[in-house]
Amino acid sequence: MNRREFLGILALGTLLNLESFNDIAFAQVNGSSEGSELFANKEFSYQALRTLSKTFSSCADIKECFLAIKSIKDNDTNSWYEGWKAQGDRLYSLAEEYYSEGFLVSAREAYLRASNYLRTSGFFLGTNPKDPRIFDTYTKSRTSFVKAASLFDPKIESVEIQYQNTTIPLYFVKASNDSVPRPTIVMVGGFDSNAEELVMDWGFGAVKRGFNFATFDGPGQGRALVLQGLYFRPDFEKVSKPVINYIVTRKDVNLKKIAMFGVDLGGYFAPRACAFDNRIALLVADGGVFDYYSSLISLLPPVAKNLLETDKAAFNKAMAEALKDNITFRWAIHHGMWAFNAPTIAEFFLKTKPYNLKNIISNINCPTLVVNSTNTFFFRGESKKFYDLLECPREMINMTASEGAEEGSQIGALGFAQGVIFNWLEYHFNKIS
Repeated sequence: MNRREFLGILALGTLLNLESFNDIAFAQVNGSSEGSELFANKEFSYQALRTLSKTFSSCADIKECFLAIKSIKDNDTNSWYEGWKAQGDRLYSLAEEYYSEGFLVSAREAYLRASNYLRTSGFFLGTNPKDPRIFDTYTKSRTSFVKAASLFDPKIESVEIQYQNTTIPLYFVKASNDSVPRPTIVMVGGFDSNAEELVMDWGFGAVKRGFNFATFDGPGQGRALVLQGLYFRPDFEKVSKPVINYIVTRKDVNLKKIAMFGVDLGGYFAPRACAFDNRIALLVADGGVFDYYSSLISLLPPVAKNLLETDKAAFNKAMAEALKDNITFRWAIHHGMWAFNAPTIAEFFLKTKPYNLKNIISNINCPTLVVNSTNTFFFRGESKKFYDLLECPREMINMTASEGAEEGSQIGALGFAQGVIFNWLEYHFNKIS
């Protein structure tokens, strides 16, 4: 290692481990706001709040979550895994017992809670994609959800969408048992989402309002990543078009009233879909992502940006050292390497460069709602940039601490967020003749 490498590593490692830098940056990634801390570690708090917020859709119960939280040692990701897995396994066994006894509503509810807790248990395992526990927890979480899906009336449909030489999974949640053509929301998740969670967070609220709801795991997400080894791709229209092709074949879909709704990094994917598909009548970007790479490198100190461009080996060494003592940073970088199929940390950063809307944003013609959570971190400033560059009819709503909705994806305030977003969609659907 030469002197320049050493000084770069020393400077970057020091910067990334400064308490003030951690507080401002990685420890606060969508970090829980004052008054909602469940752990000293802010990422633990945020992820626990993410799980708890599903009480709004009966996919979590408060004391069950607190039992898991109480059993977890702060900053200990193995303890996190064990604590949530214990609750998930218990609820799954209970659901199986209820089902065998014919108590189908109770079974459905327990399956949903089990699915949520098992998803949560595996969250931090993404720092090592070869960990067999990832496969085990994901598979059991998904199985539990699919069992619950079969117990709804109408059933939540599991559909395989042809994609290249394989398929990607889609859930279709009907608003009613009839075949009346209805407005339909097609939702796409983000950096670490899966389709089961999107049904819990948004799907049940959508059907209450008379909307059909569809969501899917695209490359880099959920089943497509964990079981199929499909990775994120910037030309998301190649993914969304087969999905919309399926949606428009359904007799229960009003072909004039299809909305695309993207959350988190889905705030890049959904606009990208709309730019290439005029069958989509409305767009919601929660929040909008105009340029992923510029947003990502804005988190780094100048010495890191310089190393990324001039000395990738030194950048990788420095970042690896900085990852050791920061759970949020370590998880985010390693999950990104996995989902983007990047062999090194530098390659992960560089692979995000094509994820921008620079030459296509003017192709978005449909009315668009941009949602900006004021305490989000990774995409801070992107919603405003995206909104300002849109040329279509548009509206931007800020989600703030005064409503409890400031966290990324409005975690912990899904009732309020659903009201705002679904009201906007209903208003604009009603304007379409």
